[in-house]
Amino acid sequence: MAISYQHAMRFYGQPVMVLLRDGRRCYGHLRHVVRDGIYIEPMRGVRSASSSENQPEITTADQKSEIEIDPVFWGWLFFPFLVLAALWPFFWW
Repeated sequence: MAISYQHAMRFYGQPVMVLLRDGRRCYGHLRHVVRDGIYIEPMRGVRSASSSENQPEITTADQKSEIEIDPVFWGWLFFPFLVLAALWPFFWW
């Protein structure tokens, strides 16, 4: 179903989902509206999600949860770079 120019202008600059004639969906920001159609800027990495439950459980970072988080120390990964930085003046000889 085609949309009118006035209807499309209400969504100017907003993220939209466009259903194409062949059934594909395009996600993007509506950047330009003309009488012949619309121009959208694609959004990358957008995926749809679904659930078979009527009330899915949603946990966000601002809510309390029982997940235990331990700090990870990756300092040993920087040791080879430290050695290369220390020996750098000798590579010029």
